[in-house]
Parts: sequence; structure tokens; C-alpha cells
Amino acid sequence: GAYILHMLRWILGDNDFYTGMQNYFKDPKIANNFARTHQFVEHMENAADTSLTEFINDWYYGEGFPVYSVQFAPAESNSLKITLSQTSSHNSVDFFEMPVPIRIYNFGKTDSMDFRLNHSFNNQEFIVNPEFNVSEIKIDPEYWMVSKTAEIVKVPLIESTDEIVIYPN
Repeated sequence: GAYILHMLRWILGDNDFYTGMQNYFKDPKIANNFARTHQFVEHMENAADTSLTEFINDWYYGEGFPVYSVQFAPAESNSLKITLSQTSSHNSVDFFEMPVPIRIYNFGKTDSMDFRLNHSFNNQEFIVNPEFNVSEIKIDPEYWMVSKTAEIVKVPLIESTDEIVIYPN
């Protein structure tokens, strides 16, 4: 339960999350009464002006967690193409739609950049513009989500197709 609140804070941002919490605590209909999930969700949705239906269905009523895989490769104009894939650890949730924090590093980890990828379908591709050559990626480096990382694969850039020769058997 506490980690669901932690993830909700990541999704909504501190300002909307704490505003929703304060409104929930100050609601006279809830004071000295039973607290219900739908009342809490209503206050959070109003504070952030968004719907949390998908989040609550996946994380509160569903089971399991996402297992992420990433492929990354250099793209045009000094950008980086990231392909984010996900499987679920339990069949009650087919896909966990949520922002995924990614940190990219240069060689030697002397520089890094953070990105927030709004992951809404499997094998989704993102183009980001780092300020350096990327040698490593880490998913959720500050542990905002309940998740597991299956694999992270760097796809090498092939400069010339003249090097590839295919022969019949």
C-alpha cells in the first residue's frame, strides 16, 4: 500500500499529490468515519485534474508488477532511439501504463541525464536527445516503481551496409 502511494506521488508530482492528500484529510464527510478508496481517488484526481482509473485498476485491483526490457541505439542527428518493452508478472494486468524513469550514462559514468518516458503500449519507441554518447541505461534508478528489469541491450550502429554479405546455404 505504501509503495502505491509512492508511485502515485511520482505520477502526479509533489504539488498535486500533497494537495490531494490535504484535501482528503480535511474532507468533513470522511472525518471520524470510514475511509473508502474511491473517496481518496476522487480527491487525488481532482487535485491533479486527471483520471487515475487505469492506475487504480492495475496497481490496486490487479496483481503483479511490470518487467521491463530496453534496447537502445544511436539514431539520426545525435539522438538516441530507446525501445521499451514490458511483460506482466501476473495475468490479471496485461499492461501497466505509466511513466518510466530512465537514466542514461556516458562511458565511465562521468555524465548522466534523466528522462521520463510515458509508456503506454508494448515495444514503444522513444527518441531522446542526450548531450553525449550513451554507453549505459538504467531503468528507475531512484526506485519510484515496483518493477523488475529483465534486460538492457545496446544495439551497435552499423555505419556501412557494405560490410554485410549474405551467402546461400
